[in-house]
Amino acid sequence: MARILILSNHINPGGITSYILTARKALEEEGHSVFLASSGGLYSDNFTHYLLPINGKNAFSLHNLLLHCRLSELVSQEKIDLLWAHTRITSVLSAIVSREKGIPYITTAHGFYSPNFGRRIFKCQGAITIAVSSAVKDWLVARLEYDSRRIEVLYNCLDPYEMELLKRKVLQVRDIARQNLGLPEDKLVIGMLSRLSPVKGWDIALEAMKSVEGACLLFFTTSDARYDGQLKDYLRDPALQGKVFCYQSNDLDKALFWSAIDLFLMPSRQEGFGLAALEAMQLGIPVLATQVGGLQEVVNEDVGFLVPEGDSSAITGILDMLVFNKELLAEKRKLLPDYVEKFSFHRFRERLDALIGSVIEPKLCNNIN
Repeated sequence: MARILILSNHINPGGITSYILTARKALEEEGHSVFLASSGGLYSDNFTHYLLPINGKNAFSLHNLLLHCRLSELVSQEKIDLLWAHTRITSVLSAIVSREKGIPYITTAHGFYSPNFGRRIFKCQGAITIAVSSAVKDWLVARLEYDSRRIEVLYNCLDPYEMELLKRKVLQVRDIARQNLGLPEDKLVIGMLSRLSPVKGWDIALEAMKSVEGACLLFFTTSDARYDGQLKDYLRDPALQGKVFCYQSNDLDKALFWSAIDLFLMPSRQEGFGLAALEAMQLGIPVLATQVGGLQEVVNEDVGFLVPEGDSSAITGILDMLVFNKELLAEKRKLLPDYVEKFSFHRFRERLDALIGSVIEPKLCNNIN
């Protein structure tokens, strides 16, 4: 079994951290030993964690480049067999230490990275690059000129234990959710759960809601000084009064949110994967999503709805249809349990173990010989 050091800029809440936590569980279930090096964060206690004080976003700053000395020490100290980088800075550091120590490294591409000069010249792809969707793989090949033979697509997944706890809580609060959130009991409730970043397309959703009757939108988001003013301007629009219920908090009750909604809306302008859509579907909630990136690989029209990116009128049309045909939601809901199996933790764990093995086993054989 391998000793694997996962590298990230930090280990605070977010998509990369969720991926790392799930991957760690999968690897440990397969018998591997997993360590983490990062600048720290809320989830550092979940690991044997070593401080790697990454600063800023420049992989080639003197401060960050000098961290390879600390990383090299960790590799020797813990007898690491494999480095696994999840960010640009840690990919560069892994490439340096890999060459110094003669151990392999792999990377994971979580989204669509800008094709700047540094990325093109110093790709730091690793023995393999794991892409979270085929769309991300295509981007890496077309825009960053990565070697396609060294890219493997591995869809993200959700921790089954955490999902089981969430499902139980959803059932417990279902009868009181709408009342507690101040939602009408007789309307179709659409849910949206995202950051206020423009890439999430929340403004597109609010434009769509202006013309919808018989439905309301429950929007859970965090506060962001850059966009809070824009959100408030939207919410003052008379066309949205009584239709949008917006809650901004860094401590959201996700069970209450999922319990209250009939349909999950994900109007993103860009998505590497779309973990929130998968979470909705695993809870039995159909998804209305845009045809972008990996999101259109997670959602299809057998179990959900797809619209062109940026098309608020298409969203309005589907919501108007569902107001008068809620049976269609029930039909799609029936197909969800079988559909989400393609994104199961079991498949993720087996595939990840095989990928790790393809990189590690040649090294272990060489050491034995």
